[in-house]
Amino acid sequence: MEKKNGFIAISILYSFFLCFVMLMAGLLANYVSTKFLLDKLNVPLNIKIGTEDEEKIEAPDFVDNKTVVEEKITLSDYLTRGGGLSESYDIDFGDYRNSACPEKIDFADGEPRKVKPSYTCKPWLGVGNCCSSFAIHTGGMFKRSENGKDFYYFRGDVNNYIKFANMMWNIIRVNEDKSIRIVLNPDLNSTYNKNKIGQSAFNTQDNDAKYAGFTYDNKQSCTKNNPCKVDFNSSSTSASNAFNNTYECTNSTVKKYLEKWYFDNLKGYDSEIEYGIFCNDVSISKNKNGNVNSSTYNRIFVDRSPQISCEDPKDENGNLKSYGGVYRTKIGLITADEANMGGLSADTLDVGTNTRIATDDTYLYTYGKYRLTMSGSDFWGNKARIFDTHPLNVGMGNINVSDSYEYIYPVINLKADTLYNGGVGSENDPYTIK
Repeated sequence: MEKKNGFIAISILYSFFLCFVMLMAGLLANYVSTKFLLDKLNVPLNIKIGTEDEEKIEAPDFVDNKTVVEEKITLSDYLTRGGGLSESYDIDFGDYRNSACPEKIDFADGEPRKVKPSYTCKPWLGVGNCCSSFAIHTGGMFKRSENGKDFYYFRGDVNNYIKFANMMWNIIRVNEDKSIRIVLNPDLNSTYNKNKIGQSAFNTQDNDAKYAGFTYDNKQSCTKNNPCKVDFNSSSTSASNAFNNTYECTNSTVKKYLEKWYFDNLKGYDSEIEYGIFCNDVSISKNKNGNVNSSTYNRIFVDRSPQISCEDPKDENGNLKSYGGVYRTKIGLITADEANMGGLSADTLDVGTNTRIATDDTYLYTYGKYRLTMSGSDFWGNKARIFDTHPLNVGMGNINVSDSYEYIYPVINLKADTLYNGGVGSENDPYTIK
């Protein structure tokens, strides 16, 4: 009996030993696999400097997509570590007013080489610099730092297509909190977006500057430190009461349009969409030439320095306005700064005809349609005006807020924990998420 008990004890100890060995082998294999993936993800970025605050992200020798999916990598990490990025070159923020156009960069032979154009600027063709440094591009992802925060944005004709909610979108950027800002793809004839893109005025009235506000007659100023918040109730049965302002105000026409669109098309996906910060810049400032203009105009057309960060809604004397500003909500529009950084410019010059054209080598090209932005322009001719993007003779311009022929391309933010599930970001093989 004692021998039997001894045999049982030895068997139990041997079984425990085998289990322990198998467990350690499994942990070691998982460690090696995870370390391999992390080593790939943490390859030092090969940086090209465009300006002091612009960095070009080069794609490292990335692990295969299947491994990435199995390891549950977020889309933001996949993008910012080089997944699916395209060729690019440095952005030049130089000022070429009334002078020969700058050298362009050509990748025809696979390597960057400078090409000196044969034309010069013609001042009557545009406002400010008639050879826009922002019109000289191919595409890629760039890292930009503002106020200590890092953003990664796409520019030009790039692989930034993403399928979400059974619609096709384009990625504008990865935000500082790793949420992902996307805009509805502008192709009205695509299988996914057919009948999804409509038209609207920014506001039905235009005889007061306040009508350039996303909301107006605000009882609080919508600032960077205290953005005006709009809550969404996913259990609501009506679009009219699904969105609730947490402050007293009057909604603009386009805000009501966007909120109904969200309710009709994205209510079922609300848990995947982040509250994002949206800039409705209506601020006024004096530029380096001593002229008072909208701050958006000064950044894009004078300083050649568009930005991602929002501005408080102040007049030229620094007083806060009761319309426009900074919003925290689920849906909005692209800003003029974002459109400019994405590849659209008011000064794109055609080499052959010396006329301004809307460049079509950017994902923001709208196939002959006018796109409404969220950026206030000015109050001119007793009319409030807003920036838009023109598809024909100019990359970017402005219109009265009451003009109703503008197309609406909604912008939302996917949550930071959105997981990459496949695709290379092309139109035929867009990024997918889970």
